[in-house]
Amino acid sequence: MAMAITRLDPFLRSHFGSSIDRLFEDVLGDFSYTVPARPRKRSVTTNVLETDTGHEISIVAPGIKKGDIEITLENNILSISYEKTAKDAHALSQNSFKYNWKAPKGVLGEDITAKYNAGILMVSVNRPAEEETKVETIQVK
Repeated sequence: MAMAITRLDPFLRSHFGSSIDRLFEDVLGDFSYTVPARPRKRSVTTNVLETDTGHEISIVAPGIKKGDIEITLENNILSISYEKTAKDAHALSQNSFKYNWKAPKGVLGEDITAKYNAGILMVSVNRPAEEETKVETIQVK
């Protein structure tokens, strides 16, 4: 008598798997549970260029509203983020991104401008004015 050898396929429904399914159907009945979707992190294209006056950061993020974009400067860290939660009768979805850059020392909020047009966010970070090095002579007494 020849015996056939078959490879185990974990995706095929086995007799054991269908028994487990029947057990849950018997216990839970028509109760259905869907796993809530995890927030999706948007993968967006970013580009940082150094210019004569500072830095230009461009982020390609089509389909978002400029009012949903948040730009902050705290402890010389420039943060650009977006988060949007949409809820309908059947699902909850969340899209977000957050990028952080270390700003040059001395940059203030007034040195930063931002524009969102045609799906591209342009953030300009101007270099702070350099402080003049002041030399003072101290008289020895």
